Amino acid sequence: MRRMLLTGCLLAAVAAAGCGGDDKASCEPSDDAALTAAARKHVDTIVVGAKAVEGGAQRVTVDACRTSDEDANATVTVFGVPDDSVRDQRHRLTLERKDGAWVIVRDLDTQRCHKGRGHQDFSSLRCV
Repeated sequence: MRRMLLTGCLLAAVAAAGCGGDDKASCEPSDDAALTAAARKHVDTIVVGAKAVEGGAQRVTVDACRTSDEDANATVTVFGVPDDSVRDQRHRLTLERKDGAWVIVRDLDTQRCHKGRGHQDFSSLRCV
C-alpha cells in the first residue's frame, strides 16, 4: 500500500513538473515594432501546401512576446485565406535577434478548413 502511494506521488510530481512547458509567465508582451513586422512579413506570401496562393488575406493578427532580449515568440493568424480548402492559418513562430534583426528560426503552422473540407479547429492535418 505504501509503495503504491509513493508511486502515485512520484507520478503526480512528474506530471506537475511537465506542466507549463509553454509558460506564458516568462514571455513578456512586446510592442517592439521590428519584432511584429518580422512576424507579419512571414505571411506576406500565403502558402498552402507547397503552392503560393494568389491574393491576400482578409485579416492578419500578430501576438508577439519576448522571452529574453534576443529571443521571442509570435503567433500570426491569417483569416480568410483565398483558397478553396483552407479557411484560416496560424503560425507559431520562434524568433531570434541576429545582427540586430529579428529572424524566424521555427514555424509551427496549422490550418482551419472551410466547412465540408475537413477539420474546423486549427490542426496540422491537411484540408481536403
